[in-house]
Amino acid sequence: MVRSPDRLSAALRSLTVRDASDLMVLAIIYGFLLTVFTPTLLLSQTITAGGDTSAQYVAADYMSNHLLPQGRLIGWFPGWYGGMPMFQNYFIPPFLLMGILAPLIGLPVAFKLVTVLGIFLLPPAAYAFMRLHGFKYPMPAFAAVFSLAFLFMENNSMWGGNIPSTLAGEFSESISLSLTLVFFGLLYRGLDSGRWLAANTMLFALIALTHIYTILWAVAATPAYLLVRGIKPLKKRLSYAAVCYPLAFFLTAFWTFPMLARIGYTTPYALRWYLREDIIPPILWPFLALAAAGLIIGIYSSDRRMVIIAWSGAVCGMLLIIAPYIGFVDIRFVPFVYMLIILLAAYGAGWPASRMRGAPLAPIIAALIVVFWVSTHQAYVSGPVTDPSFDATELSIRLTNWTYVGYIPFWAEWNYNGFERKANWLKYRAVTRYLEGDVSSARVKFEHSESYNEAGSVRAFENIPLFSGRSIVEGLYMHSIPTSPFSFYLQSEVSDEISCPFWKHYPCTGMDLDLGTRHLRMFNAGHIVARSKRLRAALTAHPEWSLAYESPPYSVWELISNPGRYVTVPKNRPKLIEGGDHRNISYEWFKSRELIDIPLVFVDQASPADIQAFGTPIEGLSHASAEPMGTDCTVTEDIQAERIEFTTDCTGLPHIISISHYPSWQVSGADRIYLVSPSFMLVIPSEERVVISYEKTFIDWLGILVSAMALGSLLAAQKAYERLSHLAG
Repeated sequence: MVRSPDRLSAALRSLTVRDASDLMVLAIIYGFLLTVFTPTLLLSQTITAGGDTSAQYVAADYMSNHLLPQGRLIGWFPGWYGGMPMFQNYFIPPFLLMGILAPLIGLPVAFKLVTVLGIFLLPPAAYAFMRLHGFKYPMPAFAAVFSLAFLFMENNSMWGGNIPSTLAGEFSESISLSLTLVFFGLLYRGLDSGRWLAANTMLFALIALTHIYTILWAVAATPAYLLVRGIKPLKKRLSYAAVCYPLAFFLTAFWTFPMLARIGYTTPYALRWYLREDIIPPILWPFLALAAAGLIIGIYSSDRRMVIIAWSGAVCGMLLIIAPYIGFVDIRFVPFVYMLIILLAAYGAGWPASRMRGAPLAPIIAALIVVFWVSTHQAYVSGPVTDPSFDATELSIRLTNWTYVGYIPFWAEWNYNGFERKANWLKYRAVTRYLEGDVSSARVKFEHSESYNEAGSVRAFENIPLFSGRSIVEGLYMHSIPTSPFSFYLQSEVSDEISCPFWKHYPCTGMDLDLGTRHLRMFNAGHIVARSKRLRAALTAHPEWSLAYESPPYSVWELISNPGRYVTVPKNRPKLIEGGDHRNISYEWFKSRELIDIPLVFVDQASPADIQAFGTPIEGLSHASAEPMGTDCTVTEDIQAERIEFTTDCTGLPHIISISHYPSWQVSGADRIYLVSPSFMLVIPSEERVVISYEKTFIDWLGILVSAMALGSLLAAQKAYERLSHLAG
């Protein structure tokens, strides 16, 4: 039996000079990354703060402590927006990995390690892309090194892929970008050799589950891979793709089938970005020059792989143009072009280096130069480029100190030292302790304010479901449920500052505490956290609000007129609206002070039972008139995360449940669940006891079955490909 040390010695003896060079390059890369993302930060058991990332921890906690113990990946989360289907419209794999690691190392550390995973994966993924595409040594090592320039771009923190975007909360896209680069390489090899079909299928499915933008890029880039060898081997390549892509889609069916079937229950977030940042940031300037050289060399040498890279960049431009028309943010496709620049730059630098005697030294030298450039380019950019009067002595000091002067290290420390180490932690925690309750408690509203960053994040109070156990009116993942535009409109009514993310389609308003208070009662919100002097003054003067608790600079106010119930019988008979655009109709209704007490029930086509319950459908909001029901009902309720049970002595009358309407809700004790304004549920009890539960429907079970069958078919995939190839050839 061979001892482990002997195996290690044999492995070390088999290393070539080039292998040693590559390992040295990776050591330099990771040594540099660990100066920013230090083990002290990443391994501390503190809850991550900063940007959207802090609210993402709420989702990780729900996966780890609620869904996984029940053997599920998707479920109803009552904490945000009147409730939403958690992970039905967001990306599962990173949070699943967090949940798997949590019992071993604790969720705080698991969360941190997974959120930086894409950053640490990108250099080897860029290396794998070049290596699998057959680019000569030392081009793969150059790609790994040059990826640092992409990661440390500071011109944007919302476009995706780079470190600032990851720190802002887009870690799923960072992970998916790395997976996509590896997939491109394996696809290139697999289409030629017919190998790795199962691996490519699973990898493609994983990319789809990890981020939508990267999978769109992967699909759009595929024609170049199919055609790069010309027409003759096209049939063989099409046979490979004909097995890989559909099977990958079927692997994701447990997620994609219900998501696509319920796409109407999302809120599109289409945005055309008006560029104010540098489209090519200074950190990429040297690599842009190398990329241009690489493209010229590739074209001159008739390298067909340039077709792949050029096509991949062109489809990013196409996606950039059409994105707002298909419900996406256009600018999110620009980082893929940056990544292609990095890969072309590696080609441009590696081509002459591959012809040098000391080729193994070239990537090591390049690594040291790139680390120096990434560390000091901000000193140059903030000096002579932007300020003619900049003191050259100061520039010399910055460069010789080799000190990173950008904001990334500060942001990394801000996020990963956690909520618990912020100056306002004790004051913030005192408020969340005061608000402690459960999902049956009335919701909490908080004033929107940039100053919450003092507690760890502008979104700090979106963590109330985590720290207090209670639900709030807004949250993250705003596209996941139709309730979100109403939540942000309500936010604008009770905040000195507003965010209004859906401003183009659903404009907001200014502070209007009277109407906002009525909307808060509609949402069963019993408390509001105030930060601004303006809101505090308005609350003090309003007869329905009472100061309940103070932990300066935060104050908690109680809505004393709120009945504290999720199930209510409306004062007026709801009005029936047939067909039409219920979203915009409901939004106009929500903004109207006169119509707020006249609920609207939306149906595609009114049945006789609907007309009997609500009357003849009205033609529009102008025909909605109050029709008091004049009934005093006694309703008792039991509200749980995925089960609503109530008893009533008013059977036959409409009951509104102030929880988001969604097809997965099933009812017993009533004939059906109606959609009622703004986007809640309404039932007409036929029995005194009514139970509404969140259940898997036919489309969920179908998706699970198809995914299971696809997983079982992976072993047969290679044989299926061989049959198709035989038929095609």
